[in-house]
Amino acid sequence: MMRVLLLAAVAHGLMNDTEPALPLVNVSVVAAPAGGMNLSSSFAKLNESAAAKLKKSGKDLALKLRREMEKKIVERYEEKVETKKAAALKQSVAPVVPKRDLEEEEENEQKYYSKGDYESITTNMVSTGTTYNVHSVQAKMDRYDGEVLLLHGNAYTHTIWKDIETMDRIREAGFRPTSVDLPGKGLSYPLAPVPVRGQWLVDYINEMKIKNPIVVAPSMSGTYALPVLLNYPGTMKALVAIAPSGALKVQDEQWKNVTVPVSIMFGANDPLAYVAAATMFRTIPLASRWKVANGTHAFYVTRGAEFNKRLVKFIKKVHSSYFVNKAAEKKSE
Repeated sequence: MMRVLLLAAVAHGLMNDTEPALPLVNVSVVAAPAGGMNLSSSFAKLNESAAAKLKKSGKDLALKLRREMEKKIVERYEEKVETKKAAALKQSVAPVVPKRDLEEEEENEQKYYSKGDYESITTNMVSTGTTYNVHSVQAKMDRYDGEVLLLHGNAYTHTIWKDIETMDRIREAGFRPTSVDLPGKGLSYPLAPVPVRGQWLVDYINEMKIKNPIVVAPSMSGTYALPVLLNYPGTMKALVAIAPSGALKVQDEQWKNVTVPVSIMFGANDPLAYVAAATMFRTIPLASRWKVANGTHAFYVTRGAEFNKRLVKFIKKVHSSYFVNKAAEKKSE
């Protein structure tokens, strides 16, 4: 009678997806009861079922713990940032911002580029009912193997790509680079609200007739590039995501639907980017990543030469058969 109760207790726990109230039974020590009924095979099946359930629950628990750790890292970092902002606000004195003459700045830009390998372009375009004055710089090239569109972070303008020689390296590799001042930055205005930035970037690419570019998007410009990547398939050939803003708000299922190559670059000392990069690399089918040792949020600026080599290497891979073969391999798995 005791053996029958023991079997019932274990079976009840397994059938109801709860932990058994009693440990699994060692079938080797269970004797057949009077009447000749053999319980060994029944206990063996129960043990196999329990082992499978424990394995699955272990994976689920590991994933849950990792998500909780990622969430805590983000919360602690954001709390530190807010604390620093509050402290800086108390001590700061509002700086005197000189009035800008945008027309003069545009004229100086055009003079600077007029005799070189690049041209300064100013265009008026309409996006989501708003007219934008947009400033860009584009390489003068009659023939090229593909196009690269360079966006910029919140602290910079299109000039950052000239300063760290990224445009030169891309042009020398046989591709046409275009850098742009995003709305509200540099010589482009007005500011574009976050909800319409994806549509703005699509309209800009069409306005400039940039065909299927590889888009380079650091930091803040992720709010422009990521919506295009997720919602406008066929617009970009690939994405270089450098610690992109907005990545933490994207769901895993959305990343899994991305079909173009994505190079994820981030500094090891940038905790928010670190967490976002881990999720993107795990879920995007054609993702690659570069974690920069001792790198900060804007590592590509302080380590420009190293960044440029990595970028050009990725661009060449995208225009080769490398990712086509990789995609075929994944389909056959």
